Formats: sequence, structure tokens, C-alpha cells
Amino acid sequence: MGIACAPSELVNIADAIVAKRLLFATSVLTALGNHVVIEDPGVDKEIKIVNLQLQNENTDPITVIVKFDMVPKWRLLLPGYGDGLLINAHPGREWGVGENTPLLIELSDASLLGYSISYFIDDVVV
Repeated sequence: MGIACAPSELVNIADAIVAKRLLFATSVLTALGNHVVIEDPGVDKEIKIVNLQLQNENTDPITVIVKFDMVPKWRLLLPGYGDGLLINAHPGREWGVGENTPLLIELSDASLLGYSISYFIDDVVV
């Protein structure tokens, strides 16, 4: 199901996103446990996730939990090499992590998990 809006509204949303400085976090995690992949952005600021890609780079299965601070948001099992997840937020509907909240990824075992995240830092709207 899509969101209905006029073409001019789509342009306005896209312009607002383009005006933000897009940032990237990319690496490989290898150890069991919680890993801060994007640090907390500071008071009155919040991480807005535009795109999230996770990929098992090992042959063993691994359970991955994406967390906003210590609160689980996405949980998935990546059974083998090359298995992964790619999700993109709709323009204007990026995932806000919360004020001054870091983004974490938890691994169920020592393995190889590649991640790529595009995001921007935004002011918290109250």
C-alpha cells in the first residue's frame, strides 16, 4: 500500500532530504554482543536512518538484532553466506532513532556481519 500525494509534495519531501547532509556508516562486525555503529548525536539531535543493509559474510548462521540504544527494533536470522537484509525508508518517513540515542547492532555469535547505513542527523521535533 502506498501513500497518495501530489507530485509537488514528493518534490518538497525530496528537497528536504537533499538539504540534509547524508552520512554513511560501513564496516564489518566480528564479535559476539552489542556494537555501537552510530554514536549518539547529542542533545536535541536524532539519527534518521535512510537505508540499512546487513549481510552475513560467513557460512555460519547468525542472529542479528538492530537496536535504538538497548531497545530491539529489527531481529533477523541470516542463515549463511550472502544472506542479508536491505530496507529503504520512504522519503520523508526516515526512521528516527530517538533524541541523543545511539544505533546498535547485536550479534548472537562471533561471525562476520557487514553493514552499510545511510543516515542524517536532524533536530528533534517536540
